[in-house]
Amino acid sequence: MRNRYSLTSWRYALIAVLTLLFGIPQLAIAQLDALPVHNDKAILLKSKVLSEDRTLWVHLPADHNSTTNTYPVLYLLDGDSHFSYASAMADFLAGYDRNRIPEMIVVGITNVDRGRDFTPIHPQANSFETDSATVLTTSGAGRFLRYIEEEVIPYIDSHYRVTPYRILAGHSLGGLFALYVKETKPELFPAMILISPAIGGVNDHMLADVN
Repeated sequence: MRNRYSLTSWRYALIAVLTLLFGIPQLAIAQLDALPVHNDKAILLKSKVLSEDRTLWVHLPADHNSTTNTYPVLYLLDGDSHFSYASAMADFLAGYDRNRIPEMIVVGITNVDRGRDFTPIHPQANSFETDSATVLTTSGAGRFLRYIEEEVIPYIDSHYRVTPYRILAGHSLGGLFALYVKETKPELFPAMILISPAIGGVNDHMLADVN
């Protein structure tokens, strides 16, 4: 009788151990939700316009690699400051349960010298006055616009599935640069986001010109 009870006890103990080994991990795995997909890349461009290496941060929609969809592109000035939250916000607003904006590619244009790159440089009209109607294209904002138009946009257009709709976003000096782009090349970016643009002095005329 004792042997029969002993055998039964061992049988129950074996079932309990097997349940712990195989049942609980499967249950835990079944309850684990996958993390959201983050398609972020860092790109190094050897810029001939700027004569220096520049970095782009690129965020792709989650379904970019599994569909043939095309996307508008949001270009972010001061990308190293705004890329993380801006790309997350773009994904959030484009989510299926919100559908406030289309899915889009976000390109963060990181800084080397924002004061140098974002400020329009005007030539001297004479010894006393600056020619505010002219911006040099060999330095300052004029040269940086050439970098974006001739190198950044062609790279993005040739490496990703994009629509012709581009948005340029800039804050402070970046906002001043974006306003300069709208005045100089209005067709390059159909939409602009200007946040507290640093407009003043010789650049005051830009607002009136855009309006």
